[in-house]
Amino acid sequence: MADGHQTTNREMSHVRLETGADPAHQTEWLNTVGNKGIGLILQSIKIDYKFPMTWPDKITVFHRLTQNPSDTLNKSYFQQEALILSECKQRPAARVIEQNYLYDYTQLRKTNTPPEFILRQFKETWALQEESKRRWQQQVADIENEVRKLELESWDNPDAVEDMGSAG
Repeated sequence: MADGHQTTNREMSHVRLETGADPAHQTEWLNTVGNKGIGLILQSIKIDYKFPMTWPDKITVFHRLTQNPSDTLNKSYFQQEALILSECKQRPAARVIEQNYLYDYTQLRKTNTPPEFILRQFKETWALQEESKRRWQQQVADIENEVRKLELESWDNPDAVEDMGSAG
């Protein structure tokens, strides 16, 4: 597959996600991978491959924004990470960091301000990511506290005696 087609297919997966989340702006989201209105252009990409994949493996791709869109979209770009998971191996096959910028095809230049529908959707995505991060960090802290409590009740206290076993 030619590189341009890979980029288009990758971007189409983003658009399918957003058109499902924002059906009122479906046409505008579809235009982001075309050459009408405001579009996305891949500015840079870094891929760290973890192992070689072979057919007939399938992948699942998880994306996340890496920076608050309120800070970056006002500068006409956004950065995201992707984790590519091998279904056969059930482990990461690659990690991707990409930076995209918004391009106005009617004015043939980068746009200074993102359309409201993009900014709103990215802000909502960022808020959901941050809430999920807080929730999972709290669950990790709760587990660590429970483990520490068990340690203090069993072996990590002044009265604990180590069982050396019997030397028969």
